[in-house]
Amino acid sequence: MNKKITTPANAKINLHLQVLNKLPNGYHNISSIFQSVTLFDTVTVEVADGSVVNVFTENAVIDGENLAKKAAELFLDSTGITAKVNITLNKNIPIAAGLAGGSADAAAVLKSLNAVFNNPLAKTELLELGLTLGADVPFCIMGGTALAEGVGEKLTPLPFIGEFDAVLIKCFNKSSTGDMYHRLDARQNIPSSITKDIINALEQGNTKLAFSLCTNDFLGVSDNAVQQKAIISRLYECGAVFAGLSGSGPTVFGLFNSLDDNTINALKNEYGNIYICKTTE
Repeated sequence: MNKKITTPANAKINLHLQVLNKLPNGYHNISSIFQSVTLFDTVTVEVADGSVVNVFTENAVIDGENLAKKAAELFLDSTGITAKVNITLNKNIPIAAGLAGGSADAAAVLKSLNAVFNNPLAKTELLELGLTLGADVPFCIMGGTALAEGVGEKLTPLPFIGEFDAVLIKCFNKSSTGDMYHRLDARQNIPSSITKDIINALEQGNTKLAFSLCTNDFLGVSDNAVQQKAIISRLYECGAVFAGLSGSGPTVFGLFNSLDDNTINALKNEYGNIYICKTTE
């Protein structure tokens, strides 16, 4: 047996993210709108006879636990399949950026292995398996535009917002997500979710109204909030129809009806390493 499959692992941004009540287990209910973008890692999965999982990264060093390896091991354990799995990651999504890069890689591994072995797991089973790896993994399996509730695992597909040019800017190191949650827990009043109003606007095709309602609670408690808000303002000055913070940061993004070279070059000169992509279904 020797089979090989290469899959793009798309990043995601949060168009909207509200942190609601804290749960008894220490996690938090969220209400978020996820959107896939065309910035992707390339994940190659090669299967042969044997019983070991190896992960190789072509252009990045991944510290700590590797979700891609964990995904392969979980798939093999869950299906009872024995195989040697070599995974090669070509990283384009920046690490620790709030773009779900690790989750996207894990999702690509699960989808690839399921395809190689003729779909032993149904889509629902694959999503359930992904959830045990992380709250963003099921969305990365599904993709598109979706409402995420619970801790991010309750997914409801939404109408695609349409294709926009996107600029992703990562200028800072990631703030401690735990610290940011503690700061949010200290709020006197937990705001009620406005996500339903955003969804109503999307369903009516009114993206302008939907974008005007979108927010991200982490932007108010990030260590880099002042600088991130300044970048968001700059993106609007450049013509963005919407700009915000992705996840708990640090990446700031802007969506444009159309990006020209002058704008791209100006942003590169100001912020250095930026990523140009599009929203995608």
